Parts: sequence; C-alpha cells; structure tokens
Amino acid sequence: MMAERFPDFPFAGERSGLYGFIRRREDFWFDCLTIARLFDSGRGVLTLDWTLTGVSCVPGWYDWCRRPYRCSAYSYRGGVDPTEPVSLLTDLGPDFHIRYQSGPQKQLPLALDVLADKLQRYALPALQRTAAQPLSSELRRWHALAACILPQIDALGTLEREALAQWQKAAFRRGRTADLPPMLQKWLGEVASLPGFREEYSISPILQDWVFSWFAQILL
Repeated sequence: MMAERFPDFPFAGERSGLYGFIRRREDFWFDCLTIARLFDSGRGVLTLDWTLTGVSCVPGWYDWCRRPYRCSAYSYRGGVDPTEPVSLLTDLGPDFHIRYQSGPQKQLPLALDVLADKLQRYALPALQRTAAQPLSSELRRWHALAACILPQIDALGTLEREALAQWQKAAFRRGRTADLPPMLQKWLGEVASLPGFREEYSISPILQDWVFSWFAQILL
C-alpha cells in the first residue's frame, strides 16, 4: 500500500512491529512516517506512531525524540478533520487504532484504505507543519553537519560504504573504539570544525556520542 500510494516514502526498515518509511528532500532534511502493527490474542491493529514520525537531519527512522537532530511531528498533528468519513474500524482524528483483525475476521484491505486516508489527512500535513517551524540553533548545527557530510557519503562506492557499515556494526557490538577508519577520522575532523561543534566537540562526550549515533543512522 505504501509503495503504491506514497511512493516518495520508500520502506526504510522494520523493528519489533514498527515499519519506517522515509522521504528524502533535496535540502538535506528527511521526513519519516512510522506505522505500528500490533497483534495480540487474535486482535490486530494498525496505527501511526507519532513519537517516531517527524523530520530529521539523518535518514534513520528509529529512536526518534532521543537525539537532537530529530523533531517529532506529535505536537503538530492537529485535531479531528470534520470531513473525515466515519469508519467502523477506527475512531476519528489523528490518534487512532485501525482494527484489521478481530478473531477469525480479517479486514486488512479495508484497514489499509483507512490507514492511507489517515496518513494523507493527518500525517502529511503534520510533517509540513513541523518542517515549517523556525529552526532551533540545535537543529541548525545538525543540518550544517548533514549538508557537509551527506554528499561525501553519497559519493562513496559500494565497497567503501559496505566496509564502513561493517566497521560501524562491530563498533556498536563492542562499544566506542579508537580504531576509526581513515574516512571516518576525516569526517569527524570536519565535524569538529563546524560552527556549533568546534566550541564543544572536543570536551563533550555526550556530543561525541550523538555524532557517532548520527553516522550509525547513515551507515547501518
């Protein structure tokens, strides 16, 4: 359904019943929709996870609202649209659970139609409203990082990118390590000299961890 109706949001990954879809804009911003599928004791529902839906300076969809390079769309979801059609599968408004199965009764095609309407009616406008907000100084510095580093990552060859991804996975398993690949050392040096980073990067382990996490979202 997402590929057919929202092709500008390609599938980005799945984790524990959460499905992430990311739209990349030309200005180094990313819009993310996250759909949750819940199933328990014969009851299945689909819902939009607002805490994991929003805009970001990184094309990673998981771990929203825990990093300063992300901005949740939760506060901009709006109220009930009075023109929304009534459905027996869900309640009106942006906060919803769409019932696609109850015991042996399955209504997945209809539930996906309702979900598509909810996304079009509430989620996409919320992303637009979120993106239209004035940027905080925090988001400005992370956007500058993205504008500096993303073109270089996009220019990597397949083998180079795979090698960095393999290193990143191993680094996550064993924790931060000093044996950085030369390319990553170069990028971290550029980040440390950017406005908003050069003032505190060398003395802030928290900021260093955030930058490490940003690269992980790109490379993994």
